[in-house]
Amino acid sequence: DGTELPEDGDLDTPVDLQLVLLPFCETSPQQDDEVFRAVRFGHANKVEQLLQRRHDPNVTDNAYKWTPLHTACAKGCIPIVQLLLEASADKDSSGHYSATPLSVASRCGRIEVVKLLLEAGVDKDKPNEHGETPLAVASDSCTEVALVRLLLEARADTNKANKNGETPLLVASLQNCIRVVRHLLEARADHEQSACNGEGPLLVAAEKGHSDVVQLLLEAGADKDRADQGGETPLTVASAHCRPNVVRLLVEAGADQAKSNGEGKTAWDLASTRNHREVLALLSGEPSRKRRRVKAPKH
Repeated sequence: DGTELPEDGDLDTPVDLQLVLLPFCETSPQQDDEVFRAVRFGHANKVEQLLQRRHDPNVTDNAYKWTPLHTACAKGCIPIVQLLLEASADKDSSGHYSATPLSVASRCGRIEVVKLLLEAGVDKDKPNEHGETPLAVASDSCTEVALVRLLLEARADTNKANKNGETPLLVASLQNCIRVVRHLLEARADHEQSACNGEGPLLVAAEKGHSDVVQLLLEAGADKDRADQGGETPLTVASAHCRPNVVRLLVEAGADQAKSNGEGKTAWDLASTRNHREVLALLSGEPSRKRRRVKAPKH
């Protein structure tokens, strides 16, 4: 009979229902601001009222080109996120720097929001302007271990690299995020995949002196002699930067001490030039390069 069924209405007997999809209303900038204010301050009832007036949930602000869903994800307001998803908000829309709501929630550490978005079927691997996926964003922070685990359980791509060729594992290794590195390795992340400059996870961890990460990567079977584009190996960079704990691990793992970099310098040469005595004590040296004293013949 054309009666509108309330959202909480009860149906006691079987009836035929007709679903009518109404277009969103055209709104003014002031009305759009009203939505964003309600979202920012967590006023879920106000947001619901505006959505029931057929306000477009995909309007964008002027500052970041964010939608209300981006803002709600950043704030971590679950009720408003749910309302916007129910209102068919674009869950994969790209805002400033091409960040999606999932990327925003990941960067802000909103694990419950991330869980809700994943359940809604968002694109878990959509990158931002820099090529960073939500997993890469989360891997850059050592405090977001649970969030990383959640994305891995959702089968996020562990090896999708950013525009510099850096994978989540490389980023986590660089930042010394030990637990994140462990989770990524358990998820079979490629520990040999290098960045555009040829640097791999083991090399960047060795250079920074992140011995716990180095140990995890070696235990996972990382190539201890893999060089970057300049010929630097994990051992040469660790020796040059005086990282004795890392040098010890690499030497014990059988790293090639005779391997030289692009300038023909070995780990011994680099440590010797900088007088890194702790490192030199761990290296065997190269007899062929040691100067021998020659005694003058007796007459």
